[in-house]
Amino acid sequence: MKKNRIALLFAFVLMLLSPLAVQAYTIPEPSDDLYVSDYADVIDREVEEEIINANLELEEKNGVQIAVVTVDFLDGANIEDYAYDLFNQWGIGSAESNNGVLLLLAIGEDNYYCLAGDGLSNLLSAGRIKLLLNEYLEPDFASGDYSAGVSKTFNAIYDLVKDSSGTPIIQEPIYNDNSHYNSNSSSGTSSHRSSSVGIFSLLLGIFVLIVVFSIVLSFISAFTRPRGYVRRRPYWGGFFGPHVIIHHDHHDHYDRHDRGPRPPRGGGFGGGSSSFGGGRSSGGRSFGGGSSRGGGAGRH
Repeated sequence: MKKNRIALLFAFVLMLLSPLAVQAYTIPEPSDDLYVSDYADVIDREVEEEIINANLELEEKNGVQIAVVTVDFLDGANIEDYAYDLFNQWGIGSAESNNGVLLLLAIGEDNYYCLAGDGLSNLLSAGRIKLLLNEYLEPDFASGDYSAGVSKTFNAIYDLVKDSSGTPIIQEPIYNDNSHYNSNSSSGTSSHRSSSVGIFSLLLGIFVLIVVFSIVLSFISAFTRPRGYVRRRPYWGGFFGPHVIIHHDHHDHYDRHDRGPRPPRGGGFGGGSSSFGGGRSSGGRSFGGGSSRGGGAGRH
């Protein structure tokens, strides 16, 4: 009987863990073209060649790298987390200057996101990125002309960063007819959390799982306890503080359980702002090992 209860408890724990496993997603490798990874197959070849050639010029001039990535779906991930993880895993931009830019389109989810390295934070703040996306990408994206939108957005970013060395440079704000730019505005997170939202959700799920496990274990213990024991007050134990059990000889017996260790901070998938040991390579070329702490902007 006791073995059956343990087996049921184990199955229950696996059932609770399964939603956490669904949250995991795989970041693809860069394509052979490196600067353009068109996995959704929506960018014209002419536009891809323009992006590649412009990146080669940028790298030779100041080390800036602008990566354009299209995917169909994000496998359940938040697009901000996906972009952040992809940026840091690929190592876009120079490791010394952190001057990379990522433009990510999720076609099947009708969404997009743009993220820059810390070295370009004054040129491409969240507020400015949002303005660029609204002006150059949104109209064509909404009409399904993704290649044209990518071309216009890439050229706008290129014009901003072509003279940058990656050191933050303050320039005059840009305006358009429908919006006003504020250098302190932010449509995205101003700086990414040391752990991404996905990691926070995972840790929260683990914490809830431990609490549920503690409660279930306490009930199993209550059912398997010898008959001579009676409960003075509800048995919670574990995360809910000490519990009191009275032995049949009427002498109080205190079984105190200390709180378990707090879940660790950081770690996990793509956490932190450090680079991932150098940039990813493809087709003989490679990214420079740059990183980003977030602060981009997207459609939703």
